[in-house]
Amino acid sequence: MGIKGLLHNLQPILVSSSSCDNIEPKATVPRKRNIREFSNSSIAIDASSWLFKAGYSIAGSLVEAVKQEKVDWQRQYPQIVLTITNYIRKRCIELFKYTGVAQLILVFDGKFRCPLKVDTNESRSNKRAVNLEKARQLKIQGRKYEASELYR
Repeated sequence: MGIKGLLHNLQPILVSSSSCDNIEPKATVPRKRNIREFSNSSIAIDASSWLFKAGYSIAGSLVEAVKQEKVDWQRQYPQIVLTITNYIRKRCIELFKYTGVAQLILVFDGKFRCPLKVDTNESRSNKRAVNLEKARQLKIQGRKYEASELYR
């Protein structure tokens, strides 16, 4: 989503469709697969997307907490920590239980952003800053529903 040309550049290592098994790796044609086809395999998950989804229901408090410096998350915001960890834990358990995957590798963006996503990250950051300011103004005006939409 955020890195232009990523899938194209990953084509040599993507799982090919059965109709393309005789084609050389550089011509691999990816297709949608059922995750159960990867039972007993290791899979990597974009955990950043899970963090985003986990925070959706608590967006207002999460965004305000993130803007603070030196946050002791466990002590100051235990409900945020609990909500996010429960969401990710639940998703991992579902994958192990219902798909039979052997190992999950959770991939996080981390502190140092991928250089290939510079434009995407800058655009997202600018949009978040504008939305945060608008959300705060709407919240002051008592327009909580509209504010909550912008927090997300």
